[in-house]
Amino acid sequence: MGLDRRVIKSEEAIKEAFLLTLAEKQDINKVTISRVSQNANVNRATFYRHFKSISALRELVFSEYIGHIRMDKIPAVPAMDDEAGRREFATEIEKIVTYVASHKRAYSYLVRSNDGRSLIYDYAHDCIDVRMQIDNLPGDDKRYISEMTYRIHGIIGIWQDWASGMLDITEQDLFRKLCQMPEIAFK
Repeated sequence: MGLDRRVIKSEEAIKEAFLLTLAEKQDINKVTISRVSQNANVNRATFYRHFKSISALRELVFSEYIGHIRMDKIPAVPAMDDEAGRREFATEIEKIVTYVASHKRAYSYLVRSNDGRSLIYDYAHDCIDVRMQIDNLPGDDKRYISEMTYRIHGIIGIWQDWASGMLDITEQDLFRKLCQMPEIAFK
């Protein structure tokens, strides 16, 4: 038997309120349980039923939202030179767009906070390191690092602008724009 819908609804409200509060305060150290509870329209006891602390909530929210953006699944540079590589790229981009679109409000709060942007930036660099390990490349392959940095930061930049409302396009246009990323190559 699954969780009670009220429990799920309260937890989701708290997670979204955390992102809203973080966007308002711009600093994780200024986010309080009282403010998150107020924004979620729950009392402090309800907060504590779900989370031990702001740190625990932050960890869960960031790992949940950032973890679904699997940039390390984006195909490596050499794989983009063939049709199968492009199809794999499009498949992974579609997963990212679908997930971000279904959580657009949460992502808009996340990308408006300094802490969230910093986390996304760090995550992008972690993904590049993971891709290099997956592709069994030395850490000094400058062409690979340049192209993967460009690709991953480009993808993240476009969906951040879209989630925050700065890029006013449809979900389908977002998908098309992101799929164009591999067409631009370094010389």
